[in-house]
Amino acid sequence: TELVKFLGRRAFFMNCFNDGSVIQDYYFFQKHDFQHTYLIQLPQSVAVEDLMYALIQVVHHQPMLRTSYTSAHEHITYCEHQFSPFIEVIDNDVATTDIDLNQYVASQIPTISPTEYPLFQFIIFRFTDAIQLCFTVSPIIFDAISMPSFLKQLNHCYCFPFQSMSMTSDFTQM
Repeated sequence: TELVKFLGRRAFFMNCFNDGSVIQDYYFFQKHDFQHTYLIQLPQSVAVEDLMYALIQVVHHQPMLRTSYTSAHEHITYCEHQFSPFIEVIDNDVATTDIDLNQYVASQIPTISPTEYPLFQFIIFRFTDAIQLCFTVSPIIFDAISMPSFLKQLNHCYCFPFQSMSMTSDFTQM
């Protein structure tokens, strides 16, 4: 089954979080020179701890997410780091319909420096009526073309946490 279908700047993917038939979407939230932010709507039934484990697995599988770059004397140095979790969970006692979600998320987005590690951050927003995954990343290591592969891998790691992802393509090979 194809998990990701790209439709312009929106994408829809089927997931097996609980019933296997929920279609969720993400959208390109914000673009700056040094970072892009994607907001992914998840089913309310998502187990946040399992989602965090799946995110860690995806990052371990993707060396590009663990890289940093430094510049000295007109040379750029590439460094691949060991991963430590950069996942924040923010609990909210309000529904997404009771707030301006765009303004709220914009106020919570971290600033990613292109010269400091890590070049990404995950924030899981738990609202009373929804769960949103905010993925802020440097365009040096990730762009919109990589999103379908990322979502497919995240879905795979969530649904099959103990199965190898060796058949899933690497972002850098796309």
